[in-house]
Amino acid sequence: MIDFDSYKESLKHLYERLCADDELIRIHTKTPLCFSATEWGDRFLETSPRVLFLGKANNGAHVPKRLAVSELFDGKDSIFSNGGGIKWIDRDWARPYPTSGWYPKRSPFFRVLRKMAEKLRDLYKWGANWYEYVAYGNLGKCNIDASPSPSIRIYSDREQLFAEMLKVDLKYLNPNFVICFTGSGKSTSWFSNMFLRYLDAVETDCVKWVGNSRFCIRVYQVMGRYFLVSEHPQGKPEDSHVETMLKIIKKLWRIDCTK
Repeated sequence: MIDFDSYKESLKHLYERLCADDELIRIHTKTPLCFSATEWGDRFLETSPRVLFLGKANNGAHVPKRLAVSELFDGKDSIFSNGGGIKWIDRDWARPYPTSGWYPKRSPFFRVLRKMAEKLRDLYKWGANWYEYVAYGNLGKCNIDASPSPSIRIYSDREQLFAEMLKVDLKYLNPNFVICFTGSGKSTSWFSNMFLRYLDAVETDCVKWVGNSRFCIRVYQVMGRYFLVSEHPQGKPEDSHVETMLKIIKKLWRIDCTK
């Protein structure tokens, strides 16, 4: 079981630095900012293998009235307020298809995440509810609210801080695999600098997608974990993306289990 109080305390001083950031304070007075924290299912720590899915940055929810750690950690709209891990994805999935607004079935990111989680569940004999066994978060923990894409303006000067936040997640959640839908090109990946500068990442492989050689998944080792760094699923073949990811995980996990 995760020592949740210790986990929050380890993150607190890092979020305090975000809240004291003069540029973010100026932006928030004109355009609301939203914040996020990593979420995980109730049975994540007993899962084998443990898989953490990461996007670039959130684009909604958890918008504090003022930039203060007390609001982010303990307020009505706390970044830790979901409580039920990522069950909300499955709950919203079952809703009638709305004519407008955000909806997980409309999101290529969440479609691929769910497909992968369900296949991992079947492969490694997890329980019926896939959302109890995986974790989900973003590398960038702050973004402009309702922005259609992550803000480079916010991210570019805070790579190191976001990397430190990720290190806390790795320590407490202890995932075996981290799936990053953040772009795989070394020169174009939104988070390439974070991996290469601040996480001491060592690239071990580059795997072309099944049936689609335009895209590749770069495999890194970071703090004893496997990072699979791939393209964001938007506008790309989803089934071959999932199939290639699973192929890599099966191979690496089989090797680890025989050590």
